Amino acid sequence: MGKFGVILGSIAIMGLGSGCVGMKQHKKLEDQFQRQEAYVKKHKNDMRQATRETTRVALKLREKELEVQKLEAKNKDLSYQLVRAEKKANERPTAPASFKKESPQTAAVQAPKTLPTSYSNAPATPSISGFKVNSKSNGIVLDQAKVFASGSARLTKSGKSTLAKLAKAVNKSEYRRYKVRVEGHTDSSPITRSKTVKDNWQLSGMRARAVLNYLESRGVSSKRLSFAGYSYFKPFTKDSSKSGKAKNRRVEVLLVE
Repeated sequence: MGKFGVILGSIAIMGLGSGCVGMKQHKKLEDQFQRQEAYVKKHKNDMRQATRETTRVALKLREKELEVQKLEAKNKDLSYQLVRAEKKANERPTAPASFKKESPQTAAVQAPKTLPTSYSNAPATPSISGFKVNSKSNGIVLDQAKVFASGSARLTKSGKSTLAKLAKAVNKSEYRRYKVRVEGHTDSSPITRSKTVKDNWQLSGMRARAVLNYLESRGVSSKRLSFAGYSYFKPFTKDSSKSGKAKNRRVEVLLVE
């Protein structure tokens, strides 16, 4: 063969070796591609499933939100009816025309021996030194700005001092026969900054309950105590100015026989 034949043989061997290396590299890349393709497909399926689950949860959450809104609307309607019923029950009945025309002697004979229920259950007009009274409801008015921390039902130091004096007063013999009803009221501004208080209904009830609890802790019998929250539906004034809203934010303590 000579030297020329040896050179040709070397080139052929090098070509065969290079071909083997190329096939191995191709196979390796092909396997890697298939693995990545399978990985992408799996995660696409996972994402589609997660999306379907998220949509299902969102729809379920929306259904619950609608249920809550319906219940809140029904609660407000019931509270409004309660306020109207209570207002009607506390109204003094007007005497009939025939009663007005009778002589004093006849009227005295026919007058009932006991007062009507709406009279005996009307709040007493307390004359407790240092406390303001709402002339419309006869309730002892507690200024919420002084009694409570802003936007909460937590009693301030000043508020506790005020309630201690009130508890001592309503436990006096002249007021001991009265029930003590605590009523919470707010203004019409919605609750937006508090993380713990949802709305004015909750705030008015929480503050009334806080006053009740403190009066009880200061010796007022729990048998005498009750509370209610009226949100902004029983305003002290219809004035929507800043000062008017401040007057509407209050807790009233009523002495009911």
